[in-house]
Amino acid sequence: MSFSLGVMNAVLQFINIYIYDGPEIWGFIVFLAGIGSLTILIIIIVELITNKPDKIKVKIVSKYNKSIYVLREDGKIKRYAIVSHDIFENIQTDQLVELTLSQMTRIPLHLNQLNRDAGLYEDRDLQLMVATEQHLEQLALMNKQLIEDEGSLNEMTHSELLLRMQEWLKGDWQIDLLLKDEAVVGYALYRFNEHAIKASNTEIYLRQFFIKRECRNQGLGIAGVQLLLKNRFSSANAIVIDVLESNPKGMNFWKKASFHSYYTNMRLEKKQ
Repeated sequence: MSFSLGVMNAVLQFINIYIYDGPEIWGFIVFLAGIGSLTILIIIIVELITNKPDKIKVKIVSKYNKSIYVLREDGKIKRYAIVSHDIFENIQTDQLVELTLSQMTRIPLHLNQLNRDAGLYEDRDLQLMVATEQHLEQLALMNKQLIEDEGSLNEMTHSELLLRMQEWLKGDWQIDLLLKDEAVVGYALYRFNEHAIKASNTEIYLRQFFIKRECRNQGLGIAGVQLLLKNRFSSANAIVIDVLESNPKGMNFWKKASFHSYYTNMRLEKKQ
């Protein structure tokens, strides 16, 4: 009770100050905000003049809304805000560049394009291998993890997933395993379709793409997509994917890989 009375009293005092001294109080607050902004600006200028900015080698994964996503040498995907219009316009996906970063703000100040032999991993040492029936068990297990991770309503058992994978292998679907140091780290399931809008063009429907949980946060996902684009999808005019609303991490991943939303598929589940 006493706490509520104290809060009410404080609110009433603030209202009283605003009524009688409002203009002076708010003017003082604006003055303090201006001083704070000026101080930050001075610190940034001094930091740029007196300190040597950091330089890092990265590969441009995508750019969106004045930000870029890059693949660093440690295999991590990092987002940087771009304040310079010229820098943003000159950035192209798949470029190898050297970014000059402010030590304090971590904002890119300058960009230099590098040659392909600049020493930055392009594919994280990944390899593609066509899956066969001997890989069905691994594929079914990874498919089950994918269903769990994306929050799908799919209730298929391991045996049913195994049988479905087998049918896909025998049909017109293609399955590639992603390998690193000869160990399976993920897979991709896709099919070539007629383009939905231009019949003369070809599109890829990438139905499933998965990186094992223990192999994530190493840049392997983006590297795997780029490897597919280069070695499997080079003749296609478009690549199509489905991302569930229950999978926000997946949505963020595909945006980093330069995919953009095209349509929304809505659903009504009827109660039985």
